[in-house]
Amino acid sequence: MAYHPVYGTFVTGGSDGTMSVWDAVARARTKTFASAGGPITATAFNRDGKLLAYAVSYDWNKGYAFNSPEHVNKIMIHPVADEEVKRKTTSINRR
Repeated sequence: MAYHPVYGTFVTGGSDGTMSVWDAVARARTKTFASAGGPITATAFNRDGKLLAYAVSYDWNKGYAFNSPEHVNKIMIHPVADEEVKRKTTSINRR
């Protein structure tokens, strides 16, 4: 999980290979990215929030016996568009 340094939203990665951006104030998911082809094991924004780095690799949820050299291992960088990480505009946010 990583918090966006400008908008205060956050991104989570899952074992299904997808990442989601969340607006905690609105209590809603604002964006879901397509599957990366393997579990997302780490996420981080750069200091100005314009880049999102994420790691795709085995997440050990099935233990040592299910790890194999065929599992995808990669670090990816995604250029972030403001629309992907901005908060939703609701009456709660306008207070």
